[in-house]
Amino acid sequence: MPLARIDSREMEILQQKASAAVEMARANVLQAEVAANRAEREYDRLQKLKEHGLATQQGLDEGFTEKEATTARVAGARAQLRATEEDLQHTRTRLSKTLIRSPVDGIVAYRGVNVGDMVGEMGSSKIMFRIIDPRILELTVNVPSWQMGSVRVGQPLLFSIDSLPGRKVTGTVMFINPVVNESDRSVKVVAEVDNSSELLKGGLFVEGRIITGKRTGLLRVPRVALLTWDVVGKKGEVFVVHGEVATRRAVQTGSVMDDFVEVTSGLSPGEQVVVRGGFNLKDGDRVSITSPKGN
Repeated sequence: MPLARIDSREMEILQQKASAAVEMARANVLQAEVAANRAEREYDRLQKLKEHGLATQQGLDEGFTEKEATTARVAGARAQLRATEEDLQHTRTRLSKTLIRSPVDGIVAYRGVNVGDMVGEMGSSKIMFRIIDPRILELTVNVPSWQMGSVRVGQPLLFSIDSLPGRKVTGTVMFINPVVNESDRSVKVVAEVDNSSELLKGGLFVEGRIITGKRTGLLRVPRVALLTWDVVGKKGEVFVVHGEVATRRAVQTGSVMDDFVEVTSGLSPGEQVVVRGGFNLKDGDRVSITSPKGN
């Protein structure tokens, strides 16, 4: 896909000069080859004359020297031809680069130049065009380093965005950075998202989770029920209600699912925990259980 053309008038003149130099070098090769053939025939003739005593040794030696000299001139002319042909090829390559093409099919998302602008040399920080392929997008997320052990390439990533309420979009983990970010101790993970419908746009913020596995029969409590929570150590405390008495209890935590935290030990199914007002309680306080209106 052509994007822009750089002024090529100077390069076209250089190409014409290089082409002329090649033609001249080819003519020089032909002249040198003709002279070499003539010197070869003359040397053969002198050899025959020498055999019949009609030529001197000096004449034969001079004929041999001329033959060798013309052979060297042929080699030099051919080397010069190769050099001029390489110059011409180099000029043609530079001329071809005056037409800037996109290496991929996509859409021009940004144009940083206009007609008549000066363009920088290779390595310039000025961006001329930014091309995107909206059919495939990359989603970059940061995963806490303590959870990186459960993330694998190929796992699905489920996320949602504010512009599409109630809709879930799926991506696939394609890259996991081997280096941990020193500032927040997180790991960058890149997922590939199929956007054939082109509903998503680059630059959006999303909220989602990487699905590392599926389990059934999990015991979960609301995150607000945890009085304390050591995320790295996977332990916390809750108030468990038996009868009308609240007892503080230590529990082991597991995975986090939205606003719920898995409890792996310390709590049994069916036990009641304090969800609201737990920070105002002390171990052994009496509580009253209420239900929201309508329940």
